[in-house]
Amino acid sequence: MDQVEAGNDVYITRHGKRVAHMVPIRPESVRKATFGCAKGEPGRFFMAEDFDEPLDDFKAYMP
Repeated sequence: MDQVEAGNDVYITRHGKRVAHMVPIRPESVRKATFGCAKGEPGRFFMAEDFDEPLDDFKAYMP
């Protein structure tokens, strides 16, 4: 584990044959979302016309 944490690949063997390969987790590049980044991309997001209407299941609880 120390070798993997140090960034090295480690092979585990049984009777001289490789049975497992451990690799370090490399950080993924993260791109921060900026305001308006999806503007102009039709079909990426969908919001129904009635998204803010009360649900039928909750009508009994509404005043």
